[in-house]
Amino acid sequence: MEQEKLDEAKKFLQEDNVKFEQLANDNEREAKKAGEAVTKKSDDKKELANKITELAAEEVQKDTQIKKYEDDLVIYKEHKKFLDILAI
Repeated sequence: MEQEKLDEAKKFLQEDNVKFEQLANDNEREAKKAGEAVTKKSDDKKELANKITELAAEEVQKDTQIKKYEDDLVIYKEHKKFLDILAI
């Protein structure tokens, strides 16, 4: 009778051990998936940050070009005004 109880306890222990190993393996797979997802999101974030930096530099370049055109326009208007005066 006592041997039966020991055998039954051993059987339950083995079943629990199998369940624990399965759970540990499942957790390990999920952790690996989560790590890969974090790495991908991190790479995506870096890529977006680089794109933002590029666009900001492009914006500064465009603003500089616009300022130059505005300055040129002022000069051209002054020349036109002068030429209009000479034409009178």
